[in-house]
Amino acid sequence: MQKQRQSLNIIFIGVSSKDSEPLMSLLRTARLAPRAEQADNEENLEQVFNQHSGDVVIYRQDCDVTFSKVAEQLKNNNKDMPVIVLAPDASPEHVIKGLKQKASAVVPIAEKELLVMVIRRELFHRENRRRRRQAEFHLSEAEKRCRELLQSSKEAIAYLNRESQFIFLNPAFLEFIGHTSGTEILGHSIVDLAEHESQRLFADFVKNYRQDTSIDQDTGLNIVRKDGSVFTGMLYFGSSRFERTPCTQVILKRPPEGSETVVLSEQSPTKDLSSQQESTISPDTGKQTEVGKEMVSVKKLRKAIEKDQLKLLFQPVVSLRGEQANIYEVLLRLIDTNANEVSPNMFLTMLDHAEVSADLDRWVISESIRQLAIEQKRGKNNRLFINITGRSLEDQGLLQWLREQLQEHQLSGSSLIFQFSEADASSHIKHANIFSQSLKQLNASTCIKHYGSSIDSDNVLRHVPAEYVKLDGSFVQELEDPDKHEAFDKLIEPLTDENKVIVAPLVEGTNVMSKLWKSGIHYIQGFYLQAPRERMDYDFFNES
Repeated sequence: MQKQRQSLNIIFIGVSSKDSEPLMSLLRTARLAPRAEQADNEENLEQVFNQHSGDVVIYRQDCDVTFSKVAEQLKNNNKDMPVIVLAPDASPEHVIKGLKQKASAVVPIAEKELLVMVIRRELFHRENRRRRRQAEFHLSEAEKRCRELLQSSKEAIAYLNRESQFIFLNPAFLEFIGHTSGTEILGHSIVDLAEHESQRLFADFVKNYRQDTSIDQDTGLNIVRKDGSVFTGMLYFGSSRFERTPCTQVILKRPPEGSETVVLSEQSPTKDLSSQQESTISPDTGKQTEVGKEMVSVKKLRKAIEKDQLKLLFQPVVSLRGEQANIYEVLLRLIDTNANEVSPNMFLTMLDHAEVSADLDRWVISESIRQLAIEQKRGKNNRLFINITGRSLEDQGLLQWLREQLQEHQLSGSSLIFQFSEADASSHIKHANIFSQSLKQLNASTCIKHYGSSIDSDNVLRHVPAEYVKLDGSFVQELEDPDKHEAFDKLIEPLTDENKVIVAPLVEGTNVMSKLWKSGIHYIQGFYLQAPRERMDYDFFNES
């Protein structure tokens, strides 16, 4: 099917047909469908703007119509149209004059090809402005609907500014605390809700949450109503936005019936607070300590390892080149007390310096090898991408332990691909190099993941002899924008030159598949193919 030409309505001001016709012909050659209107004097200028909707104004410098008159007509008619000034030549004098008059661009009248490129650019900018206005309108409508939903919600919801002052409370929240109007409490600190003897601890709790809003927190609190009566409530704090402004969302609930709720007070045992909030609050200072916060998490993870409260999921990594290879990435999940699966992103960020991260790596490796051996006994020749942290790169005993694991399960190292992040490789460049070299002795492979996400990509690629490279997922997600294709090609160029096996993660649809294939990507991974599952059961369409 022939591609439809883009229509283009031009209003020429002070431009003769001798100069406009060559431009019109050039625009048609550029696969545009131009139509023109002419205004030669101020008398018919208003008529042209009133009767015709244009896309771009082309104004000849120093013609009989003043530039200010053109700008006035555009403003009066509320038209978003770029004005391109045609100057007699490219002298700075003419360019500066046009730009001072707020023209979108100044082009020498003889440079017709340049003018076509400028017109295309201005049309692109104009379309972006239109889309932005449309998006802002839809955002405004969505915010109105959200506010209506908040007002009618039976859940008690409030929002706090950076000073922990109320900026919004819905009727359910107001009813909880005994107020009938939000004006009575707007601008007041949430700390004022607490009983006098627990206000200091609650203020510290709120302050500590503001310092790290990446983790939602909750606490029990004895809350004072407007009439002075006191009730026990659970306050849930989370990062949010209200009317386009970052803020804190607070949800107020009654504790579950029959449960013992630990509330903030000067007499509260520190260990109870730690259990409830996964943080440590000193009864002497009321301050949350990062060491205590980490110790609680480390203790939890060690317990999870000991009691097998961990599980593995598997996501397929599929060849774009028709290679018969059954490959999966191993993903770790922690099972919490409510039997929910918790991603390691939620707990590993605070454990970069804790030895438990290396213990977790060993658990994942051991369990992966065990399950892989079972699959191979069933006749499935699977391979696994196994994630390890920077701690394991420094673990001098890991390789010998790995050799013993492989021997115990009669498994070849060629079925394992160990991947670590570009950031970890950069921070442990020497150890990453040694680790990658040593894995070759076991016939295992190495993969650098999140490639391109740091400023040290070239150095990591040069010093770490990894066979596989997994791109940072953001580059794949950007491929839906054709303007990003050139940057993507530059990203993978050194990988292609080094004959690396390239993996593209976060493939969520068919839109990017063609580009990935044309770019020479070897493997893809993402929810478009299959979400992570507990079994290695993807149909790779291999021949029997």
